[in-house]
Amino acid sequence: MTDYYERHGKYAAAAWHRRFLKNAYQRSYQALEDLGCSPLKLPRLRVLLCGVGAPATTLEFAAFLCARQLSTRLFVVDVALPPLVASQAALEAESPLADVTFLCADARALPFPDGSFDLVETDFLLQFLVSSDRRAVLHEWARVLRAGGGLMTRDWVTHERGLDPLWDALRRAVLRTVLGVRTHVLTGDDLRGTLQEAGFQATVLRLGRLPLIHVIAGVARRAGE
Repeated sequence: MTDYYERHGKYAAAAWHRRFLKNAYQRSYQALEDLGCSPLKLPRLRVLLCGVGAPATTLEFAAFLCARQLSTRLFVVDVALPPLVASQAALEAESPLADVTFLCADARALPFPDGSFDLVETDFLLQFLVSSDRRAVLHEWARVLRAGGGLMTRDWVTHERGLDPLWDALRRAVLRTVLGVRTHVLTGDDLRGTLQEAGFQATVLRLGRLPLIHVIAGVARRAGE
């Protein structure tokens, strides 16, 4: 995976990608607010960034939080140590967020108590997971969120009609060639079902006109709902 982090880091730092992230975070948070969830209005926000990928994406998300809530306590988690170390160095050099904790951990078994966070954020992580792991990760996110807490992310979602299957096959081939990683098909119906099963009231919305890229937003339901 070292090659992946190096390759991903180069394009993640590009100006066009930083602009994409700014828009993506805004659209994702708007989708959360449309579901009645506004965690960034809380006076003392606890946020989990689950999966970092590249220092540039970590910095952009920290900047998104800083612009709205300076008192945020951010926990940054990844299963691999190199991106954590790189992101920690980047945030220490540039980010105004003062309260950030970095932890190497598996998203399928997060080392946090139930209801620890108000917001969980990740970016294009679900595509790397087989269905059983994806189910486990979504259940963990629902578990560590407080009731009414929010999940926001983006990913490649196919609806298995029209040109979607062809776009998705091309997408997987390009990612395997360019970044050297294997990704999986993520269908809209399966994703919505898994989110509901995990305990989310969720929405899956296309992000602009880009093929397959969708905003995924969810609100953790209370027990028994």
